[in-house]
Amino acid sequence: MKSFALLMAIASICVFTVIAHGEVKIISERNENGTSSFKFKNVPSPRKGDAAKDAKFRILDGERDPNGGDLETLHDGKLPGEDDQPSANFFFNAGTEGGRIQVDLGSAIEIRQINSYSWHGETRGPQVYKLYGRDASSAEGPGELKKGSTGKTIQELGEEWKKGHQQRLAAAKAVDSLENEKLGTQGGDAVTGDRGWKVLFNGKNLDGWHNFRTNTIRPGWQVKEGLLVCADPHNAGDLCTEDQYDWFELELDYNISEGGNSGIIYHASDKGRAVWATGPEVQLEDNAKAADPQRCGWLYGLYQPPDDPATGKPLDATKPAGEWNHVRLLVTPEKCEHEINGVKYFEYVLNSDDFKERVAKSKFGKMPLFAKFDKGYIALQGDHGQVSFRNIKIRSIEAKR
Repeated sequence: MKSFALLMAIASICVFTVIAHGEVKIISERNENGTSSFKFKNVPSPRKGDAAKDAKFRILDGERDPNGGDLETLHDGKLPGEDDQPSANFFFNAGTEGGRIQVDLGSAIEIRQINSYSWHGETRGPQVYKLYGRDASSAEGPGELKKGSTGKTIQELGEEWKKGHQQRLAAAKAVDSLENEKLGTQGGDAVTGDRGWKVLFNGKNLDGWHNFRTNTIRPGWQVKEGLLVCADPHNAGDLCTEDQYDWFELELDYNISEGGNSGIIYHASDKGRAVWATGPEVQLEDNAKAADPQRCGWLYGLYQPPDDPATGKPLDATKPAGEWNHVRLLVTPEKCEHEINGVKYFEYVLNSDDFKERVAKSKFGKMPLFAKFDKGYIALQGDHGQVSFRNIKIRSIEAKR
């Protein structure tokens, strides 16, 4: 059995590539009378059970056309719902040389076929797909795809990733050993000195974190003077913990820019197109100048604190932009609590009748996977403004029921 590294140079027609024991066979079909439910004679329609459905897609080279969909559209198990529908297709920017996409299937499997689809009217000129499937250990392959902006071949990138992953595992094992040793002699956590607490950000590097649905971190996230900083929200994305958590208490400090907007998402799953498609979000923002009416500390779109009698407006315990604020989040099956700077805003129960009714009435009611997972990543939102974090720690809590 061979494991393959897949690359696509997308520069329409339906292409059906069969790979078996080194033999490559390509079948191309055209349907002149396409509808949203059309089918080809030999090329199978996409299915939600396809191997690529849960794969991680990553752009190695090239720029995504903002008029098209994101990488998820390449493996969401769906065809476009209408002719020439940009949002249901992925494109590299027009006028460029295209780009390369790496497909991580997550395990060594035998690839029997690769299917690609396109739907355009008669007035649209032909497009070209170049699909390459080859043994990841092989040095053979199209020369023009060997190196791109990274300056490295796909084999070199693969070896680099494996080496980094092995180093992270070794570091985690060393930390675990140190924690166990100190727990036995001091009765406290090796990192914070408090039993059960685990530090999520070490103040030195981004170990233990990754961007959503990738194994990398975009350059917009940086470590500056011991702080975890979203310095460039245009090139940061949502940052997720390496581990997943079910029931926990989370504490952190944040300092947000003027008009800034961020968030803490919990129980986020790779099965969603975005972290907020599966995980509830604790809103973080500059309450004074941010455009979003959902205020800091609220459970986005679902719960907000009661009105403050002194102001007649929802309770607001935040400090101004540029100052440090403290967040405490408790998530258990019995109850969830939100606190800002030591002030409790509200509590709620996940999957209670009240919670479900609120979800159904919100925009999340149209998201089938929202709040359906009892375990997932902790994510920090990084695409709405500059924000810094420090003192990020978590402790697991055993459910009472």
